Amino acid sequence: MPDTLSTHTLLLIEDDLGMAELVYAKLAKNGRQVVHAPSGNAALRWLEDHRPRLVLLDYFLPDLPGIKLVERLASTPDGMPPFIVITGAGDERIAVEFMKRGARDYLVKDSNFLDNLPLAVERALREIDTEERLVEAERGLSEREEKYRSLFENMTNGFALHEMIYAEAGQPVDYRFLEINPAFERLTGLSAAALYGKTVKEVLPGTEQYWIDFYGKVATTGEPASYQNYSEELDRYYDVWAFSPRRGQFAVVFSDITERKQAEDALQSALYEKEVLLRELYHRTKNNMQVISAMLSLEEVRSEDENLKQSLRDMNGRIRSMALVHQKLYQTKSLSTLDLKDYLVELANLMLGSYQIVSGHITLSVQAESVPVVIDTAISCGLVVNEILSNILKYAFPGERQGEIQLRLSREPGDWVCLEIADDGVGLPPEVEQRRQNSLGMQMIFDIARHQLGAQVELESGQGVTWRIRFPEHRYQSRI
Repeated sequence: MPDTLSTHTLLLIEDDLGMAELVYAKLAKNGRQVVHAPSGNAALRWLEDHRPRLVLLDYFLPDLPGIKLVERLASTPDGMPPFIVITGAGDERIAVEFMKRGARDYLVKDSNFLDNLPLAVERALREIDTEERLVEAERGLSEREEKYRSLFENMTNGFALHEMIYAEAGQPVDYRFLEINPAFERLTGLSAAALYGKTVKEVLPGTEQYWIDFYGKVATTGEPASYQNYSEELDRYYDVWAFSPRRGQFAVVFSDITERKQAEDALQSALYEKEVLLRELYHRTKNNMQVISAMLSLEEVRSEDENLKQSLRDMNGRIRSMALVHQKLYQTKSLSTLDLKDYLVELANLMLGSYQIVSGHITLSVQAESVPVVIDTAISCGLVVNEILSNILKYAFPGERQGEIQLRLSREPGDWVCLEIADDGVGLPPEVEQRRQNSLGMQMIFDIARHQLGAQVELESGQGVTWRIRFPEHRYQSRI
């Protein structure tokens, strides 16, 4: 392919050297670079290696008429460059012949020739620039169209363009298919040939009105929207994103989510069944523990041995504390966690009632935050609190002594929880404290707190007894 010398290069084919010099000088003033060929054959030789921006062609050349030169160049792969015809005779037939072959202009070598020539050249060059920009724009448009067409044909999501149909009152009543892609056919099972130009009610007469209303709002307002719903006609669930390219039209990009919805429904059903089973398990566990508790209470009533009666009473309290956990879990929505504050307060009141404390004799003061915990933590805390409160109710307030039990529950920095139980009773004399350290209840408090809760345990005795139990909250996450 010939090379372009520059965007300003003009080829002048003129056998009159004097005229050629005049043309050269005139165009040079406009910054145009001119190459002179004195004959038709000389021009052909030059054009083998170059391609000018514009050719100024003398109609009459002694070796090769201008019309023949144009015909020869037009038959080459690169074709005839843009050209202007120059002639000494004002013959309109000549002008028409060259115009048919693509001439940009026709100039006569008269007294105004040198003045008209620069104007004609600049006009032709502007036309050439405009045409090249249009060609480039069309090429870019064609490439983009091909790219989008490829995307349209190969995208995995379904796509369709529609025209909304309105009733006289303006409400959407139907829509017409204008364009669909192959994925639309695959995801719906509908044929493109059967859809083009048809309305949805013609093709799918059972289409639900909510689809039409949804698309009608998009086509009318121009606001894009997304939607998930079920198509009874196609027996599929679709996730749809709709937008309006112009008023009265809407396009949809959608995917088939039927399998996902079925999996979600199956999972939801399984979770519901699991919830029912867990509630039944918690309920039956609580009932079984209540039966055991009742049996221990009967045995306590029948027994005449005070030590045995106390042991049965202690065992009964421990069982009630565990039964209460299952009762609270049965009543909660999550089935996996319960509020430790609510549980411990109810447990403490339950124990005050079981020890038949006279109203106002011993009061319970609560300062607690809500702390959700799982069943393992709740049971361990319940057993510890049961043992501590049992000791307080049995030993801290002898005779008619009145007092107060304080229960505090709070979160501490570093994801720790602090459980504190204190009384203002008689405290623990050293000899009594040492003897009780070896009791089953005291051993349970320390063993459960340290080994099951991972807790730090502090015991202070003076004007009453204070238990301070700190355990890490983050160790106990929901398992369900």
